[in-house]
Amino acid sequence: MIDILKKLNEDKDRCVLIGRNALNMSFSSKSEVVNPFYTTDYDIVCPDLKTAAECAEILRQSGFVNDGATFTESKNGELDVLLADTEYPQGVIAEYYNVPSLRPLWDSRVRKNDILVSDNDTLIMNKLLYARENDGKDLKTIAVYFTLEPDRLEPFIEKIRKHEEPDERETMLYSLYAGMAGKEDVRKKLEKIILSDIENSNG
Repeated sequence: MIDILKKLNEDKDRCVLIGRNALNMSFSSKSEVVNPFYTTDYDIVCPDLKTAAECAEILRQSGFVNDGATFTESKNGELDVLLADTEYPQGVIAEYYNVPSLRPLWDSRVRKNDILVSDNDTLIMNKLLYARENDGKDLKTIAVYFTLEPDRLEPFIEKIRKHEEPDERETMLYSLYAGMAGKEDVRKKLEKIILSDIENSNG
């Protein structure tokens, strides 16, 4: 699938890899770390319908077959194509599902080992904001990520603290608190920040 992801963005930026695979350690400088996020279910986000159609054509030429926006190939697994087009409301555009809230993932795109992904902090913040009902896999992924990258946790918490939208800041703090089960020192720090925010909002 890595070769397919490279091919999708070979001549232009068409899509970013999101989901657990986007935090794949082989895409970072610590390529010796065993990747704990591997799954055969991949998700990509395109900025508009035209670009998604280009991705679909490349996938079909590469042997994928699709049912709507889900593309499968026996050796590579499954890949879902989403849109993040802010010109349209959330919902179905042609065969693709549009999720405008994912736009920051496209806007923060970076190349890592020739794979186009969202910036890690932006991706994690998005996961915290829109934690899905998927048996807690997203929050578990975030917990594992910060276990492997402990030096990034404090700066990330500070980034949340400086987030300008109070409702989003609160959501991210509570989600991160839930994801840090078993890490009592981190949870105590988050509790203090949450309580401080409550006091300031009531002040």
